[in-house]
Order: sequence, then C-alpha cells, then structure tokens
Amino acid sequence: MKKTLYFLLAVVLLLGVTCLIVSSEPLPSYNPERNYIEGKEQEILSKFLLAKDSTLIEIEEGHFSLRQSLSLDGVSHVTIRGKGLKGKQKEQRVLE
Repeated sequence: MKKTLYFLLAVVLLLGVTCLIVSSEPLPSYNPERNYIEGKEQEILSKFLLAKDSTLIEIEEGHFSLRQSLSLDGVSHVTIRGKGLKGKQKEQRVLE
C-alpha cells in the first residue's frame, strides 16, 4: 500500500516538474491586427470561379477580407499558392 502511494506521489511530482519545464519556454507572439488590402475580392473570386482542372491560382501577398465564400466545385487538381509576407517564412498559410 505504501509503495503504491509513494509511486503515485513520485509520478505526480515528475509531472509537475515536467509542466514547469515545458511552460517556461516562451510562447510565440500573435499579432491579431491585420492591414487588409481592399478591392481585390472580385479578382480573387473570379480566379476561383474560372478555375479549370489543374489550374494554379496565385494570390499576392497580404491579407484579404472576403464577404463571399470561395469554392471549387467540379474541378480537380487545383493548386492555391500564396506569395507569403515580406520577411516571413517561405511556407505560409494561404486560407485561414
């Protein structure tokens, strides 16, 4: 009985120390403010509407606010490639 209690206490202490070590690493910063580029919604929507099979849709760098949803119905093998943001990593998420 005592061995089980000591074992459980050791596990809890080990988990506590592990949590302290992991939580001491700084979290990545997040800046929710965006500078949206206006007037590009129709251009982006037309690229999606006119897409055919194996089309490459390229979207310029920046943040865009779209009031309509984007869809690719009835087409396959479409690639959506974003230019990313200046000074950022090469691989960026295009659609959030």
